[in-house]
Amino acid sequence: MTVETSEPNAAPVRRAALPAALLELVVKDRVHLGNLAYARRLEALALVWCALPRAPRDERGINEALRDALAGAAAFLATDHVELRRWLVDTGLLARDGFGRVYERTAFGALPPAAQAAVATLQDVGHAELDAACSAARAQLAERRAARRATWQSRDAAPVGPAAAR
Repeated sequence: MTVETSEPNAAPVRRAALPAALLELVVKDRVHLGNLAYARRLEALALVWCALPRAPRDERGINEALRDALAGAAAFLATDHVELRRWLVDTGLLARDGFGRVYERTAFGALPPAAQAAVATLQDVGHAELDAACSAARAQLAERRAARRATWQSRDAAPVGPAAAR
């Protein structure tokens, strides 16, 4: 599936098919990682893992990548890049050197088993694909809400009682 871009010379981006459970999560707003059940938290962190660059980054570089993820695919999270980096390191999805200067996305084979299961469906999806899929899911939800609101408001605007019978 492709997504059209607003730039005339830009190549279309393939939209990733996100698992239903993850789609339910990405359309929410202001989700706190600490309030999620362990499996749901791993799904959210797996999404961020997939959005991270594969090459090692210094602290400034990984912070920039995490801010980009929070502005895109992970926009549903109520956190900042520093807390998100801690969650990723604590769950084993992000590794850092002994001095905390270099961060690297943990290789799939080296992930803890529970994290591997969460990442498995997304590991080959690129950053742009994730952003497009999450953005499309949020737009579809907004359209459904607007349609329900319009239906509700038109119902309220319809005359009721004796005036409606005329």
